[in-house]
Amino acid sequence: MKRMMILAAIVLLLLPSVAVAAGTCTATSTTTRQNVIVITWTCVGDASNGSFPATASNVGVRGWLFAVDTIPGTTNPTDDWDATLTDANSYDLMGGALANRDETNAERAVPTKTAWVDGALTLTITNNSVNEADIVVKAYIYKEN
Repeated sequence: MKRMMILAAIVLLLLPSVAVAAGTCTATSTTTRQNVIVITWTCVGDASNGSFPATASNVGVRGWLFAVDTIPGTTNPTDDWDATLTDANSYDLMGGALANRDETNAERAVPTKTAWVDGALTLTITNNSVNEADIVVKAYIYKEN
């Protein structure tokens, strides 16, 4: 009985730290009439350290990535926060163009090289220390028929 009480106490002590252990990112997608797919990640940083989970898009895409918007929310992230948009081979499709993003202004970046996409994309946000910072990232892809 004593062991059960100790085990229950340990679980109760660890449970709050597990519940707030990571930020969140949710990916959604829409297709326009002009064959452009817009993948939108809506992200909120961790409540204790501001980190974000790497998050894959909710769809596989085949086409050309031509722009990415980064839009800080009402709880601004750290100035010069960074993002990468990678494919299944961990290739940075934006070639570093999503580094040093502004904490208050929306910004648009274009790939530094031709960026062919064939599958899901993964967004990774780093260098943020603001707890619960919110960021929206939109990737624009011209869909191959």
